[in-house]
Amino acid sequence: MTQKAASLRPEQREKLLRDLWVLNDARWFLKSALDLGPEAANKLNLTVVDSFGKTEIGRLMVEAGLDPISDIQGFKALLELASELYFPPDHVYAFEAIDENTLRGHVLECYVYKAVTKANGTGFYTCAAETRLGAWLEGCGLHGQVTVDRDTESCNGSCSVTFSIDWRRPALA
Repeated sequence: MTQKAASLRPEQREKLLRDLWVLNDARWFLKSALDLGPEAANKLNLTVVDSFGKTEIGRLMVEAGLDPISDIQGFKALLELASELYFPPDHVYAFEAIDENTLRGHVLECYVYKAVTKANGTGFYTCAAETRLGAWLEGCGLHGQVTVDRDTESCNGSCSVTFSIDWRRPALA
C-alpha cells in the first residue's frame, strides 16, 4: 500500500490556519479564566489584544505594501482587507464611511459572541473588539477613538463600531 501525498489548496491552508488561531485564542481565554478567574483572564486578554492588534495591522500594511493611511476611504479599504483575512467567514459585517472623519462598522453576526455563548461565558467575558480595533487605529499611526455601542451581555451577536479619526494630528511614529 502506498502513502498518498498530502497537500492543501491555498484556501484550505488559510482556513485551517485562521480556524486554529481562533480556537487557540478561545482556549487560551477559557483556560485562563478557569485557572486565574474571569477578571484576571479579561485583563490579560485585553492587554494581549492591544499589543497584538498593533502588530497584526502593521504587518498587514507592510505585506500589502500599503502607504500610510491618509483618508477615510483608505482606512475603510484597510479594515475590509484586515477583516477578510483575520475574521472567519461566519463573522458577518459591513463598513460604511459616514463622513471624512468617521467610519462605522456593523457587526451583524459575531463569531466571538457565538463561541462565548456556547461556552456560557456571556456573563463574564469582556468583549475585546474596542481594544483590538483601537489598536488597529493606533497601529496605522492614526489618532482617534473607537467606540462599540454594546457589550457582550447586551449585544446578542451584533453591534456597531464607530471610528472617529482626527486627520489634523500628525501620524504616530
